[in-house]
Amino acid sequence: MAQPLMPMEHGLNLEWLDDFLAVERLGSLTAAAAERNVTQPAFGRRVRALEEWVGTPLFDRRARGIVLTLAGERFRLDCAGVVHAVAALRRESRRAAEGRAGPLRLAATHALSFTFVPNWLRSLEQGGLLGPIQLLSDSMAACEDLMLAGEADFLLGYAHAAARGRLDASHPLALVVGRDVIRPYCAVRDGQPLWCLDDRSGDVPLLTYAHESGLGRILSAVLPHVGAAGYAFSGRLAAALQGLAEQGRGVAWLPDSLVKDAVAAGKLAPAGSDRWIVPLDVRLIATPTATVSGAGRSLWTAARVAAVEANAG
Repeated sequence: MAQPLMPMEHGLNLEWLDDFLAVERLGSLTAAAAERNVTQPAFGRRVRALEEWVGTPLFDRRARGIVLTLAGERFRLDCAGVVHAVAALRRESRRAAEGRAGPLRLAATHALSFTFVPNWLRSLEQGGLLGPIQLLSDSMAACEDLMLAGEADFLLGYAHAAARGRLDASHPLALVVGRDVIRPYCAVRDGQPLWCLDDRSGDVPLLTYAHESGLGRILSAVLPHVGAAGYAFSGRLAAALQGLAEQGRGVAWLPDSLVKDAVAAGKLAPAGSDRWIVPLDVRLIATPTATVSGAGRSLWTAARVAAVEANAG
């Protein structure tokens, strides 16, 4: 059992919170020190200083790795939110000093930026102008980084109950604003799909997602045996995997909304039965400060109204 520590009398160094999050995410003091560009002895002292400031151990140091104590689990729930709130406070204070409000920053994964975002924003604007919006399109991991660093106000990405995201605990404001499905697709030759997972899954070249991808995270959680079978190519972007699939390079799990035109044109077809389908939520996540006032609250309110109307329909 972890022994209590004597709380430190001096104040909290905010860098320690980022140190804590790095250790929690990587599960290693060595890896976290490298990521934070700090020598391992100095990093260990910073982690220990945080634990002394709290007054109890946050990590259980074991031979096979480092895990959170019960106190560490509780500390994790609000730590990322505090880091974000401090970054947002600094940013908004600078904006106020410069006399500008700035646009809302919406981070969205690449696939949704192409397929979902334009029509979704257009539908929200039917209830009134939302103001300027800056779209930041990247991988899911990069979008999460933007949120945690206070560089984005909202995140729009695919989600599934089986795949836990890095923001799930620290950003409780989440709203399902759409639905989609992801299924295996491959090229069509002579009117037939090149491969069928139901018949010869072991022989099929797979086009999979890199670890930065939210779709890859979901597939690993829902269909872990697929990734275990090996792959012919791995990439971050669904659009890149779609292009390779159309060239006949293999089978890729792709969102229906992304490939509907290619399917209609006879370039792609499902590479298996409906048992390979994975349902997806399109989820909007807000920072703790984004919905308090102004344009952020307007967007959040409009998104909630639209989601309720869509579910009622």
